[in-house]
Amino acid sequence: MGDKTVPQDIEAIVRAMGQDEIYVKKMPPSNREKYMDELDRAFERRGVKVIIADKECGITYHKRKRAERNRIIESQGFIRRETFVNISQEVCENCRECTKGTGCPGLTIVPTDYGEKIGIDQSVCVSDSYCTKIMACPSFEKVIVTRKRPPRSRARKIPLENLPEPQRRDFSDNWNIFITGIGGMGVGVLSSTLARAGTKEGYEVRFNDKKGLAIRNGAVSAHVLYSKGKAKISTIVPNGKADLLFGLDMLEAERSLLYASRTRTTAVVNTTPVPTIPMLAGMMNYPLDVEDNIRKHTNSDEYFGGLLGDISELYFGNRLFTNIIMLGSAFQKGLIPVSEQNLVDSLMETVSPSQRTRNVEAFRLGRKLAAEPETVELKNIVNDKKILELYGSTEDYRTLRERKTKTLEHSFWTWWRSKQIAASYKRMVEETVEKMRLDDETNKHLARRIYDLIMWDNLAYAKKYVDRVLEVYALDRPEKGYPATKTVVRNLHKVMAIKDEIYTPQLLTDEEKLDRDKVRYNIDEKNGDKIAYEHINRPEFEILGRQWRFDLPRWLAHNWLMRLFKHQKWVRPLLERWGWHKTELGFRNWYRSDVIDFFLRTAPSNFDLALKGLRVLNDPYRPDEFVVTGFRETVWPKMERAKQQFEELRAPGVSLPIMPTTIAPDRSHG
Repeated sequence: MGDKTVPQDIEAIVRAMGQDEIYVKKMPPSNREKYMDELDRAFERRGVKVIIADKECGITYHKRKRAERNRIIESQGFIRRETFVNISQEVCENCRECTKGTGCPGLTIVPTDYGEKIGIDQSVCVSDSYCTKIMACPSFEKVIVTRKRPPRSRARKIPLENLPEPQRRDFSDNWNIFITGIGGMGVGVLSSTLARAGTKEGYEVRFNDKKGLAIRNGAVSAHVLYSKGKAKISTIVPNGKADLLFGLDMLEAERSLLYASRTRTTAVVNTTPVPTIPMLAGMMNYPLDVEDNIRKHTNSDEYFGGLLGDISELYFGNRLFTNIIMLGSAFQKGLIPVSEQNLVDSLMETVSPSQRTRNVEAFRLGRKLAAEPETVELKNIVNDKKILELYGSTEDYRTLRERKTKTLEHSFWTWWRSKQIAASYKRMVEETVEKMRLDDETNKHLARRIYDLIMWDNLAYAKKYVDRVLEVYALDRPEKGYPATKTVVRNLHKVMAIKDEIYTPQLLTDEEKLDRDKVRYNIDEKNGDKIAYEHINRPEFEILGRQWRFDLPRWLAHNWLMRLFKHQKWVRPLLERWGWHKTELGFRNWYRSDVIDFFLRTAPSNFDLALKGLRVLNDPYRPDEFVVTGFRETVWPKMERAKQQFEELRAPGVSLPIMPTTIAPDRSHG
């Protein structure tokens, strides 16, 4: 309200209340390890204890940083230097330790050719690095983007002039709008705009906002009701009486179908998935039938939906304009009984002055999408294949094979051998694919993983992988769709491509990864844009039974060092003899030998049991995802559980033998 007030000192108040009998500690939670240690000590104390997390609220921080960013863009047209938190999906193990340990709302789920991985939702992330404090894996990094000129739009220029006038629908007594989403998606902005517009139109207006949890994952909804004359009106939309259902979040829209009916309700829905906390924690998958359910319980002929969050991100650089795009779409379909002038004027009163121009553009973009529904498809928003791949489209097997072949042609210091290695890779893939004759998706998985194992070690190492896959294929069941082959293509690669301190730098500097980051952060080098990295890494070396783990200094944590590390394969056999990654190597040898040999012996007589043995690494409820995931202390107990389950499967009642402390090195290195 603008009134001056006195800031309160929470620590002083608590100490005064306690009269020195309350234990009080004020400290920043940014140093996660010290903060957790202090909490542990506090729990052990008797009596009342108060720990004050001395850090700015994420909501106010986010709003302040966004306002600062908008002011800079308004004054100079672009940000010259920005730092983002990024997760390398190649390195990520999808163990979900970061989501479970921090609950950071900026984390999200991204689909990849290796299954689900954790990524960063840049529309929510404020780059405070809190999610990195858990130090659970080396996939976190800082991306530093510098620009000399305003960035070029990733979306093609869509003409937003000369839009057809909508056929406005009239109503006799009441017109009811229900809006639903989650915190931070702009439900409040929509309800405020619609309430103001209805008042300007001369209606009697009632509205009711229900707030959710801060910023993310808390359900937020709003009821906006218009009435004419003396018609009775409530502040709540009666069940089944919504004329318009706004679903900013698809799951929340499905939960709100009690307000909808097939005969009365038209739904306008953003189908860009937003994972819930249980999904982020790996407890469940996003339901596949959500949009179908919404269409079934509303007027399906009038339904309007699409990846509007992705369209907003492509067109404006973030998803914050999704709500206004939806507002424009609903208006164009005649679902908001107010004039365009009243609606735009109300929008201008609701949003900040610095954002009015972009909000009007978002409103007109929404109108365009509704007027020409074919533009809702992402392929009509952008023409760049790399951008489409970032947003979920995939390449076929042959395209991937050729791309990986070209990458291998310049991936080695011994440049005179690169073309030979690339040709051998292509021949190995083609011969294996020809022998098995499986579907394009499986061929693509195979080509990708053979490339990985060559990069991990050499052609001989990849050949061992191929030989075992072909052995399994020979005993597989075509009538069942070759489930064993498809399982071992994924699982054997998983245990052989150990993400050690040599292979991880390879993944962090892989050509495909760098190209994808350039697309994600809209880097156009011809426009003067540059991208640099600061890796948040904690290398570990075990030598003669002693662990050596340290934080990589900031001045070292850059791609030049990663490129140096990835060429040190010659060190790996020596370190392995000293016990380096002995647990991971033992697990690899166990799966490659014991588990696959069990399948080869058992499949002719009991195929289902043999297949269960191969799938001992996989989530029983989500077979395409792994349960044996993570790094070091996180994954070791999971490895032991997998071995225990396999032993019980192979010989019920037999106890698990103790894993040996030393593992014979694989002699195929070098």
